[in-house]
Amino acid sequence: MPSRSGSRGRRPRPAPEVAAPTAVQVSSSGSSEEGSDEEEEGSEGSGDGARSPGGSASKYKAAESEAEAEDPCLPSCPICMVVWTADGAHRVSCIPCGHVYGRHCLEMWLLQYGKKKAPCPQCGKRYTQNNIINLYVPEIVVPNNDLENQVLSLRERNEYLEKQQAKLLEEIKEHKVSMFHGHGMEKIHLPPGTKAIRDICVLPGGHVVFASLGRKLSIFSVATNNVVLQYDLPAPGWSCSGDYTTSSHIYAGLQNGMLLVFDIRQTSAPLHSSMGLSTHPVHTIHCAVDGSGSRKVFSASSIGPCVWDASENRPSLVSGMENQGVCISLACSSPSSDVLVASYRPRVELPDAIATSQASTPQSPAPTGSGKLGCHTLRDNQHLFAYGDESLYGVRTWRLPSFQRYTDLKPHRQPVLDLRYAESSTGESSFAV
Repeated sequence: MPSRSGSRGRRPRPAPEVAAPTAVQVSSSGSSEEGSDEEEEGSEGSGDGARSPGGSASKYKAAESEAEAEDPCLPSCPICMVVWTADGAHRVSCIPCGHVYGRHCLEMWLLQYGKKKAPCPQCGKRYTQNNIINLYVPEIVVPNNDLENQVLSLRERNEYLEKQQAKLLEEIKEHKVSMFHGHGMEKIHLPPGTKAIRDICVLPGGHVVFASLGRKLSIFSVATNNVVLQYDLPAPGWSCSGDYTTSSHIYAGLQNGMLLVFDIRQTSAPLHSSMGLSTHPVHTIHCAVDGSGSRKVFSASSIGPCVWDASENRPSLVSGMENQGVCISLACSSPSSDVLVASYRPRVELPDAIATSQASTPQSPAPTGSGKLGCHTLRDNQHLFAYGDESLYGVRTWRLPSFQRYTDLKPHRQPVLDLRYAESSTGESSFAV
């Protein structure tokens, strides 16, 4: 029928919103031309944007679930916060301003505005349907800056720890050096002819005095590890000591009973020379100060302890020490002379020699023991007397003046032949055996 055919010929064309979807790829070179974009909008460019709501939504939901199932950590669209896909309705796309979205969100954004142009959700720059550019990427990943930052942080921490380790190693080396000089052992090379060393005395200022059987009195410098001064003695040296009141004076006891006084500022000859009460060797010398402040020099030989006065040429035996036996050692709480302790053995050698020790100031019973050898020492602040005991193979201490046993130190494998007391600058006390 003509009328019907005419009416069918005049039927309006369907709206672009319901047109069949057509896959169109738009090049980036044509996106900048506004005129061409508007012309192509009605034909080619309207394909993806004019998809039916039902089909687009179903494909979008399918792509969304598939992308989330693949990897929940992939980058997402800033509009819907759904993961992009490499293809499909929500494939990754960009607009001329450079911002990247899912294509479905960009198309829905255009439909929401109902215009040919819509503003970018982030910067507001307008775009059209033809300006949407598909990005072809084999895999969508985001650089893991957290791992890179973690590597940089660990690298900085590693450098810091290496510096700390180097600093601690330097401190350990310094402590090792100080411990070596304080408690280690180092061989000292003495000049030829020195022979055996009979006595050693440590002086302030890093000097050490040696009395030797080679008739030499040597002053050794710890800093330079060399002998800085040496005196010739008329007889073999048996003992030596420094002066607490005058740092330049040194005393030497000889094998023939003589006592020599040296001044290190005068290197040619001794300052004083005095004969003893006998020709027996002087095995111990102590310089001390009495209660009135006068300097006293105490020495000991086999006849007993003697006190030397500067105004007199010959010494005198300490009162109360006569006829006690053979004196083998003398201890003094230097620099004070308040307490003296002398050790004796009987004049007749017996298989089990009995030695007694007596104090000069108190009157108390004398304890006995077997084989007390070597030099003794005192702790002036507590008045302790220490000695080497043969039966103990160690060091035993007594209280003075009661001679009550105080403590026994750790025994040694060999008998103790000599004993010295020392106090550090920090106040710590120690015994050298």
